[in-house]
Amino acid sequence: MRQKDESLTTRTIRALRARHALPVAAIAAVAITALPSAASASTVRIGGANHVIYEAAPGELNQVTISDASQPNAFIVSDPGARIIPGPGCLLTSPSTAFCNGQLIGLVREASIYLGDLSDSADNRRHP
Repeated sequence: MRQKDESLTTRTIRALRARHALPVAAIAAVAITALPSAASASTVRIGGANHVIYEAAPGELNQVTISDASQPNAFIVSDPGARIIPGPGCLLTSPSTAFCNGQLIGLVREASIYLGDLSDSADNRRHP
């Protein structure tokens, strides 16, 4: 009789665990989808055609500014509404500002700014 009681208790515990597993899994799935993706960051780099390239991530309100740095052929790229990931030729100076050095790649002749899906703006303050 004791073995039968333990079996019944074991089944009851399993049933209770199964009943609570679904809500916990559903909450975890919602929490994971609510987190921002690491891929949702803007990028800046000096491209192969010797130009600064800025690509805004979707869902960001971008206000991009490209200006001359204190040294020749170097630029400051900032976007206060974005998190920037620097690519070749650029270094991050803050989460939303990068320093791009054309001296490392070659003479930078132009800037390409690809804005996203909101009311974005760009200001090219580079001097020829």
